[in-house]
Order: sequence, then C-alpha cells, then structure tokens
Amino acid sequence: MWNVPRNASKPKAVILTYLKQVALRFLIGSSFILNVAQAAAGEVEILNVPDFVVSCSTTGQACEPGYSASFKVATLSQVNAQYVVRTAHCSSIKVSFFVDGKQIHTSGFLGWVGATGGFAKLPLDTGTVNLGMLSAGNHTLVVKAEGQVSGCNGGRLASWGGKLRITNESSSSMCADKRAVLDAKTGIVSVPAIDVQTLDPVTGESTGKLVTVKGQLKLISGVEDFSFLSETFEVVNSNVATHDPCHAEYVYADGKFSNGGKLTLPLVDVQTIVVIPPNIQIPGPTNTYSATLQQLAKDNLIFHLTDYQSISSQ
Repeated sequence: MWNVPRNASKPKAVILTYLKQVALRFLIGSSFILNVAQAAAGEVEILNVPDFVVSCSTTGQACEPGYSASFKVATLSQVNAQYVVRTAHCSSIKVSFFVDGKQIHTSGFLGWVGATGGFAKLPLDTGTVNLGMLSAGNHTLVVKAEGQVSGCNGGRLASWGGKLRITNESSSSMCADKRAVLDAKTGIVSVPAIDVQTLDPVTGESTGKLVTVKGQLKLISGVEDFSFLSETFEVVNSNVATHDPCHAEYVYADGKFSNGGKLTLPLVDVQTIVVIPPNIQIPGPTNTYSATLQQLAKDNLIFHLTDYQSISSQ
C-alpha cells in the first residue's frame, strides 16, 4: 500500500528490561505499550499570562494588533482558554479567540472594575472557552479586542489587556468513536479513521487533498512491527476539507509516494490483560497511548513502531 527507507529507532531499552522483570505482565505479545508511569487524565495548565497590555494602532473600536501567545500541546487533547479583563480597564470590550489563524469564539461584551449602571452587570471574564481538539505540537492563540462607547471610551479603543490562561485536558470520552483500539489477545489494531493525502497519478506528488479511510494492522513480530491488513482497507469519506486531529494521519515523506511515509495514531486504547499464576488471564485496565509508525522499505505493508507515549489509564 505504501513505501519508505527503514530509519527507525527502537523503544528505550529500559522499557524492555522492565517488561522482563515485572511479575504481572500485560499481554500484547511481548507488549510494547507497558509504561510504568501513567499520565493522569484531567486539566493541566499549559500557559498562564498574569498581565499583558496591548496598545492599539487603529483609530476605531476594533483594536489591532491582537495579543499573541504561543503554546505547546504534548498530546492530542481538548484545549481551553480563559480571559480576564485588566483591573485598569475603564470601558467595555469583547474579545475574539483565533487558534492557528482560525477564529474559534467571540465573547459578549465584558465590563470593568468600578463600572456603573448596566455595565456593572457585565462579566469580567469570558469563562472557560473551548478552543477545540488540538494535535500534539506548537500552536498559536491570538486574542483580539473590540470596544464600545462606554466609560472612558468615547469612540476609540486605545489599549486593553488582562490575564490569559490556557489549559488542556484528556478524558476517556475524548474522540470516543475515532480512537484506534488494540486487541491484546489478537494483536490487531483497528483504526476507524485515517486521513490520507491523495496523489497525482502522473507526478506521484500530493494534491493537497485528503480522504479518510479505515483499516486494521496486526502485530507480526516482537514488539515493533505491524502488518497493514489490506483486505480491511475501506474509504470512509472521499471529500475531506481538513485533517481532524482525532483521526490517525498518514503522511507521505516529502509529499511523494515513492519516498514512503509515516502513520500517526493520536489515540490508541489498549485493553490490557494481567497474567497471574498459574497462567490465569484476567482483564486489566484500559491504557491510552499515542504512537508513530514508519513504513519499511522491504514491504510497504509493514509499519515499524518508532515512538509511543502514554496518555492515560482508566
């Protein structure tokens, strides 16, 4: 199906050593996904700006530039933000949130400390704003303000500022119907949604368009190689506008089929099995991981595990 030079580093030796020592083993062949420290699900603060000020270069109520904040997400997760008006404000504003250039949310008008009349009833913060599911990596949040005639604002917003907090959270229900699932007994990974670049049949280069497919991979040797089961391949959606961060993603190296590619699984649920003497198997906890696999040059249906990370355990 797909093709690339073998250029994969093996999982850390310490993990494999631990697998040999642990008394109660999680069974997935020799399971690559046992990780001693499990990341706890829940809210994690990833950016806290206690006070910022923006001086507007514009002459009207819509202020430019916006306030820009860069942040990094460790794993696929829901990201939230909250803005609180600056205590020095003397008029009403509303704010809009843009993530990686895309407008996500616009608040209602906010008040200020010491406001009177109807403005005194306005909130002083946006509350928690859901910025959506964001993939692992670097992102940019831009907050823009727009004023209205009120308090010290006679027709132009000169400056604004405040406090900004960004958090992310993961949960067992996140991307519920889009997660890959690894069956511990069979070693089969079922992937319900993989976004794949389409290729120009003449040049072999990416068209920039996407299709969503589904399929299964099977663990075939040791703890690192999986075979794509071509008979399970099925197109789910042939008209995809943008990549869904909840979906797995197949990317061609350098945008060409001939150079192969990698498969990224943002969420893989693993129902573990605990083995206790005398060889009794009982269900263990469900662990969630992200994983990256690379194709092998010898067989473009073989994907080699190059990296994985624990996200949560239930």
